[in-house]
Amino acid sequence: MDYGKLAYMKAEELEARLTTPSPSTAVSAGFTPDASAKGLALTSVRLSGSAVVLCKVVFFCEADTTASVALKFDGKTAADAEIALTAGEPKTELLMGCVQYTGEAELTLDCSDGRILVKRVEIGLLGASAAVTRETSDFRFARGDAFAAAALASSQTITAYPIDRAIGAGKAVCRGLGFDLCATADGYALLYTDAVGNLWLRQLNTALDTVACSRIGDAIDSPTVCFTDGRLTAAGVVGGKAYVFGAAAGATRFLLDFPDAVDSVYFVKNAPRPILAVTSGGKVFLKSVADRALGTFAVAVRPTLFAVSDWEDEYSCN
Repeated sequence: MDYGKLAYMKAEELEARLTTPSPSTAVSAGFTPDASAKGLALTSVRLSGSAVVLCKVVFFCEADTTASVALKFDGKTAADAEIALTAGEPKTELLMGCVQYTGEAELTLDCSDGRILVKRVEIGLLGASAAVTRETSDFRFARGDAFAAAALASSQTITAYPIDRAIGAGKAVCRGLGFDLCATADGYALLYTDAVGNLWLRQLNTALDTVACSRIGDAIDSPTVCFTDGRLTAAGVVGGKAYVFGAAAGATRFLLDFPDAVDSVYFVKNAPRPILAVTSGGKVFLKSVADRALGTFAVAVRPTLFAVSDWEDEYSCN
């Protein structure tokens, strides 16, 4: 008998028994995107190994239709189904799949018919160290002299709400990811990024209708905008560095003097001058512009000729 091999096998069995597996956790999240099911970003999740993903979706369409839907994890299909909708009637579908992944990944939904809307989503995740790290939603508030509004982004749809003693009916303004809203002299400015890498500036009147929209550059993380002295100033993060620039097409982006990696930036609204809140390493720092105005300068040059003659007479000519 090979006692050496037997001892090795026993030691290996003992080690396996002593090894504690990663704890299996169950997490869930629910939200109401009320957005198109075609290419809809749902949330970010984190795993350490295998997991079961459950997604209960309420679909809706104004017309009778059939379509294929797919739940995608890290860009790969985790579950799919064929659905048939009756015009004006919601339909609930449960999508379930198994995935193997370590790290953070995006959970998205896709549909072959862009007319189909997602009214509600409930996400369930069961697996090793499972966690829902981010729901695709955000909120901003802006107040002018005699008007105020709030904007909510949920699953890439930015909706604006008038506020006058109470929250009014919302208007779907556009499709976007990161965004910020500020009040201007005659309405609001909405700065946002789209899903394909563009940065947009949209002007809204006090009724929250779009009066102008223009692409002003490439997408940035954590876009933010403020209105001071009749001008719009924007800021954002690119590769861990913060940049400040005029909210206009072709504006030069100036690097913010900050020693550490920047996580996000946000302008303090209605401040007398631009004040930028910078988050880095779990701390918040405030950066402000200098008190002196940075304007233009005129330089005048007046040449003077000076000479001495052989007889030591001095001459000058302006």
